[in-house]
Amino acid sequence: MSDSIRAPKKRRFTGALITITVGRGGDAEKFYAHESLLKERSGFFQAALNQQWKEGRERKVDLPEDQPAHVATYIEWLFSGKIASQMVKPAAELTGTDIADEHSFLAHLYVLGEKLIDDKFCDDVMKAMAQLCAVSVGEDLYYPGDLAVDTIYKGTTGESPVRKFLVHIFKTRGKQSWIDLNEADWTGPVQFLLDIVRAQLPEDSPGNVGDLEADLSQWLKQK
Repeated sequence: MSDSIRAPKKRRFTGALITITVGRGGDAEKFYAHESLLKERSGFFQAALNQQWKEGRERKVDLPEDQPAHVATYIEWLFSGKIASQMVKPAAELTGTDIADEHSFLAHLYVLGEKLIDDKFCDDVMKAMAQLCAVSVGEDLYYPGDLAVDTIYKGTTGESPVRKFLVHIFKTRGKQSWIDLNEADWTGPVQFLLDIVRAQLPEDSPGNVGDLEADLSQWLKQK
């Protein structure tokens, strides 16, 4: 029998459907996902759906602080294993604004992944970030900007890998104009600037690297 007619065995999703209400008031939306899948992937849902809690007994979880679009993308990922893009234009029609918006969207997804305690989702989002950094508009590449950085720094802890990833991007690919404090263009978090500075410094003192007096001429006001 030819292998071409075979397909990998699909995962079976068992257990009750969980109702997830995202957002507040009239903007709230309901989503549904299998309990077994949620608990398999997410430490947050594993805890929330414990039978000792109301959410577990009623099979309902509220996420009032989150955005429906972000949770919808997470649930789609649970079933497909793919991070859905918000960019609907053909690649040839993309603008820098489109890329910046997508970076911001991915930043929110990573923050959601940390909240839901789903390391695999976070890793897949970071891979999507890296792929987006390689998408060119004309001859230009666009990296996460201050909005994406601000989202991540507000929504993650100091040890979060994605913070280190952002610092690595700015350290290895950035230039001074990305952070122009004189023109007040930078609106991102101060902690990010400190992290970049630390990344430039050696962990240990380099010791005696020369005579400081001999180097003074480049900074003296009177040459």
